[in-house]
Amino acid sequence: MISEIENLLNNKSDNLYVHTKIKSDKASGFSMNTNFEINDSELSELCTFINTLNTENVILVCRSSKEPFTEEHPPESQLNLIASQTDKNIIIFYQEPWPEPVPSFIEKNTSVIRFGYDEGCELDKKCIDSTFSIKVDVGEYIYLVNKNNSIKLNKKTNII
Repeated sequence: MISEIENLLNNKSDNLYVHTKIKSDKASGFSMNTNFEINDSELSELCTFINTLNTENVILVCRSSKEPFTEEHPPESQLNLIASQTDKNIIIFYQEPWPEPVPSFIEKNTSVIRFGYDEGCELDKKCIDSTFSIKVDVGEYIYLVNKNNSIKLNKKTNII
């Protein structure tokens, strides 16, 4: 159940959403990831979700290509698309290179959407824990995970 993953964010602010992929298949079992490519339909769903937020500002926590051993995530073209297709004040925050944790953003009238791995987050630590698993149907699911209310950004993708 997604609530088991939401509980991993209990010590985070109510306004934080973590972009997360959950995958389950018969061959490799369960996996969870916060570093994955965003496809066009997910990007469209993300923009729709941002427009429904009851905050004026949205901070997008991203990875920069200036970090060693990583690529820009999400790419600038997708960030520009989000800014142009939403009615919020979009603020891009590039997190410090790993292993620095992402700071907590406690801003009024602001929501935060984080992309990429954060060493300071229990959810991300479970992404690399090979013993962690939750029961989900076979498929691939994209969520904005929040400690109170997770948003599914895709319809289940069957993996066969």
